[in-house]
Amino acid sequence: ASGEVSIAERNFLGRGLFAKASVQYGQYARGYSLSFVEPYLLDYRVAFGLDLFQREQLHNSYYSYDTKTTGFSTRLGFSLREDLTLQLRYSFYRQEVSLDQNLFNPFTTAVSLPVLLEMQQGAKNTSLVGYTLTYNTLDNNINPTSGLLAELKQDFAGVGGDVTYLKTTGDVKYYQPLVSDIVGLLRVQGGILNKIGNDNLRMLDHFQMGPNLVRGFAPAGIGPRDISRWGAYGYGDALGGTMYWGASAELQMPFWFLPKEAGPKGAIFAAV
Repeated sequence: ASGEVSIAERNFLGRGLFAKASVQYGQYARGYSLSFVEPYLLDYRVAFGLDLFQREQLHNSYYSYDTKTTGFSTRLGFSLREDLTLQLRYSFYRQEVSLDQNLFNPFTTAVSLPVLLEMQQGAKNTSLVGYTLTYNTLDNNINPTSGLLAELKQDFAGVGGDVTYLKTTGDVKYYQPLVSDIVGLLRVQGGILNKIGNDNLRMLDHFQMGPNLVRGFAPAGIGPRDISRWGAYGYGDALGGTMYWGASAELQMPFWFLPKEAGPKGAIFAAV
């Protein structure tokens, strides 16, 4: 169980700035974030954003370890044309791995080798630059019924810091009205993590896929796992992977007993 409290202001300091502060507290995840957005930097149609954050992931049935991530990110977003936008970003964060000493017993608890390697290396700093290119022809960004939304992301880690890699992801959604109020959705997504130089890729930088790829799966429930159990609390650490892809087809339709304006929809889907 977890909960989040947030407060947002769209006219911060009376200057049209967007500001948001949020706090999350749960059994397995905790953290906070502060975000600021200037929608018209220097009176140009360029949005500037700044995010400060700290996140903690605590051990559970899918991970035997705790992680703590603290950092910040900045971003610039602007339109190249009506249906094409570009966002440039820089992020810096510090990440460390630990084990709950109240649960860990070196004589009875098996810990994944990648986790031990992460702990031996200590906290690591990641400094990266990246971009997101978005092509959007949707008729409605909140409740789309037709059009295409395609997004390409790349992040290069190695601009200082202790970690190097190139991570690329893509996500394409195509909406098409069919009959009556039924809308068809086709989606294809994928990603690849490439090693740069002689440094090995870290487990923490791997893709951890679950319901974000196929609905119904547990968090980090897709991909390789360490088959050794750690005590009586879990089923082996999710190790993630360096490549993934997925495709799905979906039919969306409003509930017949609710007005369309209410928003909730039903869906039938198939995914691979």
